[in-house]
Amino acid sequence: MQFQEVTIHANHLDFALKIWGEDDAPVIFALHGWLDNAASFDLLAPLMSGYRIIAVDQCGHGKSSHRPPGVPYYFVDYVADVFYIADALDIHDFILLGHSMGANVASMMAATFPERVRALMLVEGFGPATRDVDQTISGLRESIEKFSGNESAKRRYAEFSSLVKARLQGHWPLTEEAAHLLCERGSVEKDGLYTWSSDPRINYSSPMRLTTEQGTFVRSKIECPTQIIVADEGIVPEFLEDKAPLNEFKHATVSHLPGKHHLHMERDHVDAVANTLNAFLKSRKS
Repeated sequence: MQFQEVTIHANHLDFALKIWGEDDAPVIFALHGWLDNAASFDLLAPLMSGYRIIAVDQCGHGKSSHRPPGVPYYFVDYVADVFYIADALDIHDFILLGHSMGANVASMMAATFPERVRALMLVEGFGPATRDVDQTISGLRESIEKFSGNESAKRRYAEFSSLVKARLQGHWPLTEEAAHLLCERGSVEKDGLYTWSSDPRINYSSPMRLTTEQGTFVRSKIECPTQIIVADEGIVPEFLEDKAPLNEFKHATVSHLPGKHHLHMERDHVDAVANTLNAFLKSRKS
């Protein structure tokens, strides 16, 4: 399936989009994870025919704008970005597909604007990122001290392959193909050296996060049909040991699939992800 590269202006920022599918097909906004970009959906999108899939380089990632100097990355601002992007494209209602951080953003969007989100598909993400209430002040202090209003220097690499190798050293395991796709879209070359196109400030945590109780409340306010995909070797063992957040969605189907955190970018597992999502979308129509 061919795709288009589009840049739109929304919320005083430029957002880069990769778009698959016909103009008149139902829209799926696809939101990638932290430190990733729209190439996160390069393998999955062609397997989901019948829909117009709009993969967004979220602010500070890929080819999209960075937040203005001195402005940190608040999690809730990503939700506002989705709202303004949809408005700029004159798309009132849509389906949301998110991976990891993108799934958390999609969950918050679905709860905040239920009249606009027809269905929700979450891959390795289970609602807004939260912290316990007693970590509110320490989390804010840590964020301010690390940020300090300064942009840290980006490391530069003499070879593109070195950039890919560095990406492979991230916290969540990637295949070399997946790392290559993300680096192709998420890097720039200047004077024969390669570096990341992403904003270094995205490495700092949001100064304020919802509390655990607020996260529970948000999940309880999601009214649309929801499909959650959990990778057998993914994020659940580390962040959801008690599995409680999975039980807080009202209308969710939970599917456990083989693979790691980026299973939607793994050749061995992307077909299973696509089959699960396509079956969910088909069940909505029947």
